[in-house]
Amino acid sequence: MAAVVAFFDAWRDLYSIVRVDEEASQAWLAVPVAAWILWSRRRGLERVRPRGTWIGPCLIALGAAATAYGYQNAAQSLWHGGAVLALIGAIVTPMGQRFLLLAWPALLALAFLVPPPGGLRLAIAIPLQEHTAAATQTLLVGLGFAVDRAGSILTYQGEQVAVAEACNGMRMVFALLAVGYAFAFAHPWRPWLRTAVLLSTPLLAIAANVARLVPTVLVYGAYPDTVAGPFHDIAGWLMLALVFMALTGVVAALEWAGLPVRSMPAGAVAEARGPGRVATSPPRTRSGKARHA
Repeated sequence: MAAVVAFFDAWRDLYSIVRVDEEASQAWLAVPVAAWILWSRRRGLERVRPRGTWIGPCLIALGAAATAYGYQNAAQSLWHGGAVLALIGAIVTPMGQRFLLLAWPALLALAFLVPPPGGLRLAIAIPLQEHTAAATQTLLVGLGFAVDRAGSILTYQGEQVAVAEACNGMRMVFALLAVGYAFAFAHPWRPWLRTAVLLSTPLLAIAANVARLVPTVLVYGAYPDTVAGPFHDIAGWLMLALVFMALTGVVAALEWAGLPVRSMPAGAVAEARGPGRVATSPPRTRSGKARHA
């Protein structure tokens, strides 16, 4: 609470942006993702006892410096990011290093609260909207629909759908990054599987955005904007659920194929061996000599 109060202006500005800017909508997923990861690691966290650590004050100081620099130099991401970093430091300070080692993926998930910088957003959005529009037109034409394209604008039955404005994929990319991150760290996957999930998330986001655009263009051509607009927004959230289900199905298929996808916790090895395999040496008599059957 003290960390939020100390940087209240940054938090208030962050909330005002997320509330009205749909390009920053992934921020609504940050806290649920962090909570889910913490819940998935609750058995290890139950054994953690609060112990002070100097890492927390260092994170608070670094966050304060980033916030001050961002405010003075109109660097919005640093202004907001410093406030989030100070909050993480305030959480870590009384909990200790062991808590940090167990909960760092959940704390890192709070970075999704920060809206991406404008330069990064444009660098991703401009090429993404061109490729998305071209892929959508190719798919629709292949399905037998007469769809024209001029740059990033698709036209169907006289109705234009501006991919740059309606669905350039930015919201889908960052929202699916949050979903993929949650899927990767809320389960005890092996490192190779976590890496594969995180690296494949941008490609899944593009594929999901094209899958959403195909029916969206058809709806825009057949129905007024009062129907097509809500359909587009609802379809975006449905794509998140479908991608999550697809990831779950892929992992289930890998497990069915016998690939080792789960990491066994440190204390679970002895339990997996069973009570009859714990002893590693034969029992001894009172004289200290080994007794063999």
